Amino acid sequence: MPTTVFGSIELDDWGTFRECDLVAHAPRSPYDRFVAGIYGLARMAGKARADRSRKLNDYIYDCPIDQAITAFTGFTAVDFQKAAWLNQNDIECTEWVDAACDRSDAERTAFNAAIAFRAPADDHERDIFDRTLARVAPGRIDVTAWFDLLDLDDESSYGTTDLTRHPPRSVFDDTVGGIDHLARMIDKARALNDHTLGDFCTERIPDSIEPFSITSDVPLTTSPLS
Repeated sequence: MPTTVFGSIELDDWGTFRECDLVAHAPRSPYDRFVAGIYGLARMAGKARADRSRKLNDYIYDCPIDQAITAFTGFTAVDFQKAAWLNQNDIECTEWVDAACDRSDAERTAFNAAIAFRAPADDHERDIFDRTLARVAPGRIDVTAWFDLLDLDDESSYGTTDLTRHPPRSVFDDTVGGIDHLARMIDKARALNDHTLGDFCTERIPDSIEPFSITSDVPLTTSPLS
């Protein structure tokens, strides 16, 4: 039992946030590497805790990507689930992974590069990938890797736009009303509402481009689009 006020606060935080509710929100992006510098581990930790809390929703703990991660690290999904439950923050979880995994920083970097571009490996996976992409982002032909699809599926499932996970659409995207940049502005507006705008709140029109009104030839008095 804690013997100090700080110890009591720490214990209260640990107990309060032990459960992870994936009914209410999406897990972290597969690109999140705040646990041991390995892509997917932070997401896997959230799913492990949600599974223990019976709040996994439609997510799968120990899915094929999770299995690729545990094959690389050398520990089992069962062992990691217990560790994620007992080590509630990224620092402690990282310490556990570092003790259980002897992979070097260079090996972890190489693994991240490989798994980030992992695409469907066979016809069965291709069918699942294509059906999911058609549901969450119809018409997108630039999405070829599982990580990007997972991010899009999370956003579609929870009705969010998270620009901490990926950039907004291109300034040249004219799919909304035939107007360049409008789709990008919509993405940023949705992200602003979701508090996931990231660094795009500082985006500005380049100085070499004179700002203009889309309804007239009258220049705008201010240049920021964000």
